[in-house]
Amino acid sequence: MTIKRIVVFVLLVVIIGSCLFVNENLSKNTGAFDNINEAKVTFKYNEYSFTSELSNTEISSICNVFSNRRLYRDFLPACGFTKDISVCLNNSMTFCIATDCCPKIYWVEKRKYFRIPEKEKKQLHKILEKHGFFFPCV
Repeated sequence: MTIKRIVVFVLLVVIIGSCLFVNENLSKNTGAFDNINEAKVTFKYNEYSFTSELSNTEISSICNVFSNRRLYRDFLPACGFTKDISVCLNNSMTFCIATDCCPKIYWVEKRKYFRIPEKEKKQLHKILEKHGFFFPCV
């Protein structure tokens, strides 16, 4: 009878711990993109190296793509990320774009990732390509 109680207790601790881990690793970035008024993109790849300012329309589109996404930690990311291929909002939020066309974004300051749907990835790439980006760039 006592062993049974210990096993049940251990299982409850494991379940509660797992729930806390998942909750911490799957937070949402709700509201993070309110009041964004400046943005720049950086592209440094091989002989290409430039930084460009985004228009208000482009900022709005990118914020819509990035907002309300589930953030998570990825300890072994399969996609390639670098600050050399990135979007910086308000000089305080840096988002690395997957260099291999993977539909993931890495939020540097939070050290977390989020996925974007394929349609919105294409929309993002289209905006960035206007500023000289090209994908893949691995």
